[in-house]
Amino acid sequence: MTLPTNPPPRTLLRCAHCPDDGRVDLIQPGIKMESQNPNLTCIICFDTFRVPVTIPCGHTFCEKCITRHWDTQSKSDVPAQCPVCNKKFHDRPVLNRNVNLAVMTEAADSPSSAGGEPISRDGGGATAILCHLHNMPLVYYCKQDKMGVCIKCGVSNCNSHQKVLLETERETQGLLLKSKSAEVEKLIKENDRSIGVLTENIEKAKVSLKQTSIWLDSKFCSLKEALDEKQETTNHFIERKNLGDLAQAEARLSQLRERAQELRQSQLRIEELHRLPDSELIKVWISTPVP
Repeated sequence: MTLPTNPPPRTLLRCAHCPDDGRVDLIQPGIKMESQNPNLTCIICFDTFRVPVTIPCGHTFCEKCITRHWDTQSKSDVPAQCPVCNKKFHDRPVLNRNVNLAVMTEAADSPSSAGGEPISRDGGGATAILCHLHNMPLVYYCKQDKMGVCIKCGVSNCNSHQKVLLETERETQGLLLKSKSAEVEKLIKENDRSIGVLTENIEKAKVSLKQTSIWLDSKFCSLKEALDEKQETTNHFIERKNLGDLAQAEARLSQLRERAQELRQSQLRIEELHRLPDSELIKVWISTPVP
């Protein structure tokens, strides 16, 4: 950012670098800007941009500096205005980070250009990742090599490659990760729903198996009772039949024994007849009955 040739009237403001009375002239003679490049210096704090933001009039400031300045004005019921051109804004503008200036600031603050250590900026509190070849912050993402590169690598090694700002690629990858996360979350919900349905079916199957087992036990018990009753009835029948048959057999045996006795007696009589004379034998034989 280049300061105007004829600056407007001075505006008093407050910032972190102000004296004890809390006020400082916007432009003071004798104050030396610390940055080697005045285009990368905030006109409020006179330091290298920390999270540079550009307001609608085109001037750029540190996000915290312009926010504190407008907060001070609002306490005095003064509408938000640009500290450089005094352009007033009916509504306080939304502050959006100037990515290009942020990249240039990081490059200017790198050890190779400033001779110091890596600087952690107010925008994210993270130390810039340096290129191992040039010791400069990685500002671009080379889509062909699929890696971050610094400004010098972008000009020398990846000049003909398709490149985007590293922050842009990070945002793109963030969106892809967010999409994948949403997809995974959806799959997790579907999987949990399937687990719930399967668990419910298993529980129902367990209940059904238990009920079936109880029913089978009841049926087998009833069948066993019926078989036991039938067996008892059959045993009684067989026992009665056996007793009847036994009685008949014993009666028959008694008859046969009586018959045998009669036959033996007849045999004795016949033997006695054999001892008779022939004339008497013939008479007696004819009159002797066969049992």
